[in-house]
Amino acid sequence: MNTYVFDSARPYGAYLQTESAGASPKAELSMRWSMLIGVPLGGGALTPPVSPAAPLAGGAQPPASPFRPAGSPPFHWGNSAQLLLTGQFTRSLAELKHAAKTSAEMWAAEQFDIARDAFRRGLYQEALDYLRRAMEGHEGHDGYALEYRAHFLRGLILLGGFQHHDSSVLDLTGAEHAFATAGRYAVCDQRTDAAWAMLAAGWAAYCQGQMGRALTHTQQALVLQPNLGEAHFQVAKIFLHNRQPDLAMPYLANAVELDPAFARQAALDGDFVPFAQETFAVVEARRHQVGQRASRALQDVIQRAKECGILGADGEAVAGSSVEELGAVSTLIAVATVAMRTNSLYGYLSAEAHATEAATALKTAVVRGQKARQNAADALQTARELAAQVEALQIGPYRFGTVARTEFVKATSLITQGDAALLANTLPSFLEAEQHAKRSLVALRSAVESYKTSALQQAETERLALLEQINHLPPPRRDQGSAVKACAVIGAVVAIVPGGYATLVSRGNVSPGDWPEALLRFGLTIVAAGAIGALLGAMFYPSQFSSAADSHHPLDDRKTALDQTIAKLRGFSLENIGAAR
Repeated sequence: MNTYVFDSARPYGAYLQTESAGASPKAELSMRWSMLIGVPLGGGALTPPVSPAAPLAGGAQPPASPFRPAGSPPFHWGNSAQLLLTGQFTRSLAELKHAAKTSAEMWAAEQFDIARDAFRRGLYQEALDYLRRAMEGHEGHDGYALEYRAHFLRGLILLGGFQHHDSSVLDLTGAEHAFATAGRYAVCDQRTDAAWAMLAAGWAAYCQGQMGRALTHTQQALVLQPNLGEAHFQVAKIFLHNRQPDLAMPYLANAVELDPAFARQAALDGDFVPFAQETFAVVEARRHQVGQRASRALQDVIQRAKECGILGADGEAVAGSSVEELGAVSTLIAVATVAMRTNSLYGYLSAEAHATEAATALKTAVVRGQKARQNAADALQTARELAAQVEALQIGPYRFGTVARTEFVKATSLITQGDAALLANTLPSFLEAEQHAKRSLVALRSAVESYKTSALQQAETERLALLEQINHLPPPRRDQGSAVKACAVIGAVVAIVPGGYATLVSRGNVSPGDWPEALLRFGLTIVAAGAIGALLGAMFYPSQFSSAADSHHPLDDRKTALDQTIAKLRGFSLENIGAAR
């Protein structure tokens, strides 16, 4: 919260002036405190976020600070301008005007936005002027006095900070009143903003030495927001300033429970220093509590990791657990174990956070492992069936044989390893079995592709050689019936010509009355000659052409078969191995 300690001889304004502008005072922890608290998360090797502790009241987890991440240094009043970056104070002018219900509210929103911009630019007097317009009105415009943001911003200006501490601007009494008014106006609709306003009013009262009012305002902030760690810390600071450590320490314990960063703050705050022993005891009790919780969480996740086979009996990661799904579990456990050895508050918190994250990762890994077990069993069964089909594979005359034997042996070896991994019955072995199954299918696919490439090369080489043989053969007869007819015609002509000649020669010896008989004989002679010629042609054709036909048809059949084999090979893959055979 703040290392400033009220001293009437050194008012808050003088304190602001002596500190570095824009930075909180720097102080170093003693060795004793450093060993107790340890390295804050976000520094050193301990970097994971810490889940906040269980709430002090209600049932929900305490919310993170609205302007800083968990584990970072607590809010410092010297940098009070940060409060303007929280809650509803960051709403744009358009949003403010949209929420306005009257023209007076809309005009007040515009004046507030101008004042907010002036504050950002360091024009504090101008900002106060525009805030006064927003609340009281100006030149015929009605103001809107119930706008709590305007009162809150006015309180920030009057409170001052490292960036502005001009005595003409500082007014702690006015700041207290402005913050209290803002809290009263915001409580109905914006309880968180109202809590911060009352906390700020309590700080303004503390800086005036008005411890009673400071305590009242701060406790009102706790009523509005029970999990506001800054309010718990400020109540403890006020009680310690009044020398009431018994009343202060429970609030300090609450603050440290909500955020361990308050442990370091307490070690450095001037109001806590006179009660270092009591303060140390509170932080030590918190460290012990977190340490016990972290130890239980870590031992629990280690035991479950051993049962699942991720860790061996010695607590070391077993072979096969380096896969991504399980590597995260073993790594988180290892980091948590290292953090536990620091024996510090932050170390224990880090160990608890890592152990919790490891437990979550382990649950995910168990689900993943069971799924991997089923996937591996199915994939290995598929791989075994495919391996049997690949080994018996034959397309056309080409058998799988020794082609791609290396890939096939690798696939069968992976299947065997996968079966053995399933029998091991651990999460790492399930994931390994799944990987073996996947790799075996890849190896089978590679073997099939090698066979396909080799068989295609052989088939295409044989086809080229066959085409060469076919090209050197005499052309085949296109139609045996046509050849027979041709031979018959030739035979008939050969028979008719001498027969006709003989008939004509003998015509002179035929009397006119014998002409019909002579013509009949001539016709019969022609028919007989044609029949004899056709018979001779049919007998002549086989001896003349059968040799060429018999040598041509088998080559055509072989070429057709090769073309079909090549087509099958080109369309073949592991996926359609059953249809290819």
